[in-house]
Formats: sequence, structure tokens, C-alpha cells
Amino acid sequence: MCQKPKPNLKLAAEIFRVGLEKGYVEPKEIIAWADSVIADSELPGIEIIDVALGGDEKHVELASRLSRIPGSVDQKELTNGILMQMASAIHRAPSLCRQIAFDLFQMYLEDNVPDDQSAGMMGWFD
Repeated sequence: MCQKPKPNLKLAAEIFRVGLEKGYVEPKEIIAWADSVIADSELPGIEIIDVALGGDEKHVELASRLSRIPGSVDQKELTNGILMQMASAIHRAPSLCRQIAFDLFQMYLEDNVPDDQSAGMMGWFD
């Protein structure tokens, strides 16, 4: 019997953390994610439980809880996840377009781009 691959919780947590800090993600979305991780786990880690219990916390504290989830993250995967999160945020709240354009340009300046073609496009947002 094949087992489905274990999701990279650290990657998901970092994508949510960045989205929370930038205003693309609401705490209720993070809590729902943490609750689903707990429901799908035989023995969830205390860090994900802490995130699930952080719904009433300030954004800074919830971001801190997300950062404590153990693991490692590939920068390219993180960048791609953040870009997908930005796209979802624009569909959900078009008023975020200006902020997202600014953040895309900042990512370009920090050389935090998924590939050369994307870098060229992200550089247009200055």
C-alpha cells in the first residue's frame, strides 16, 4: 500500500507567516490550516498545536508561533509558494494589487525570484 508523501509543514508555515506579515492571509486561514494538520496527524507536534491555539494572538505572536515549526525550507519552493499566495490574494481582494506589486519588486531587489524569466517581469514593478 502506498503512503501519501508527508507535507512539508515548515514550508507551509513559512508561506503562511510571510502572508500574515504582508497582509495577504488572515489568522483564521492559518488556524484552519493548523486544525486540519492536527486532524490528519496521528501525533501532531506541539508547535502546530500552539499555532492552532493562537487565533486570538496578535499577528506578531502568531507569526512567531509559525516560525517555531521545525524543519527546513528550500528558498525556491518558498518563493513559489509566496507567489501563489499573492495570486490568490489578488483574486480575493483586488485592493491588495498595489501592495503586492511593491512586494514583487522588493523580492526582485533581494534576488528572491524563482527563475530568470520571472526576475525580468518582477523588475517591472518599480
